[in-house]
Amino acid sequence: EEVEGLMKELAMPSNAPSKPSGGRPLIQEVSETVNAELPVAVHTQRVHETEDGAKQLVVTVECPHAAVVGEIDLQVSATEIAVDAEGQLPLRLPLQHKVDADSIAAKYNKRKRILTLTIPIL
Repeated sequence: EEVEGLMKELAMPSNAPSKPSGGRPLIQEVSETVNAELPVAVHTQRVHETEDGAKQLVVTVECPHAAVVGEIDLQVSATEIAVDAEGQLPLRLPLQHKVDADSIAAKYNKRKRILTLTIPIL
């Protein structure tokens, strides 16, 4: 009953115009295609130590809808990796290590559709 009363208080009066005086509707209809329906990028992140003792950050990102590497946009900064791939939500991955973003190695396996990034840790 309390909810019904609140709903009645919030309801527009029946004589209220459906459009404001400017002619545009009060509520804009949005397309049914919503980003929330896109899958989140599956990814892993690990630290790898090379034979010479150097440490590298190895990040893998699954890109199941990207048939070719051209459908993937990659940006790496000292603090974040950003991957935008066809058919999935953009991935923003904060880096927990200080890295050399200028020395990144990126490899895309078209068969498995996995992007592998190797970044030296400073």
